[in-house]
Amino acid sequence: MKQVLNIYYPILAIFYLVSLSFLPYPAAPLVKALPIILLAVFVLIQFKNDVTIRIFGIGLVFSFLGDIVLALTIENSFMIGLGLFLIAHLFYIYSFYKSARVEPMSRRTWIALIIFFAILMALLILPKAGGLAIPVGIYLSVIAIMSGFAALQKENGGLFFIAAFIFMISDGLIAWNKFIQPITNSGLLIMTTYYIAQGLLTRAKTSIK
Repeated sequence: MKQVLNIYYPILAIFYLVSLSFLPYPAAPLVKALPIILLAVFVLIQFKNDVTIRIFGIGLVFSFLGDIVLALTIENSFMIGLGLFLIAHLFYIYSFYKSARVEPMSRRTWIALIIFFAILMALLILPKAGGLAIPVGIYLSVIAIMSGFAALQKENGGLFFIAAFIFMISDGLIAWNKFIQPITNSGLLIMTTYYIAQGLLTRAKTSIK
């Protein structure tokens, strides 16, 4: 598992980031999603006797599916991908809920940062989201809840918080790029932060150093 996180996952992630210069190409959706399904497969196989980690692994599977759909040029791909990632975060939330946590007041600064960022994104994004305001608002709430439960994890709490907050930043970049203003090199920024977030969440959850 250590080799997956320290070697294979970064190699696959970097390979896709480099390949952004060659988009579009036929295998792009699969290449984009390969790093995440790698994490999912190894988590589900390596930790088959740990229920909370397996639940997290199922969330990775839905993230993989979301990556595939968002990379496809199909009708309603954004909404379908948003739904798949929402389901992924629900599995993350349940996984974090089932594992050992600390009292919220002990992590009040982290929780405050999550709430502040979520509110800021809502104020900036939702007025520009038009007919997608409700689903985007629901997704924003869910990822904020996921980040809150991540910040409350008793073991590796700091790593969980950093990973979840980077995830929020990645999704914030997607929303800003889609609803407010195109971002230069948006694909590179979004996917770099996304891969870092998923990798750190997996590292924190599995306690792989």
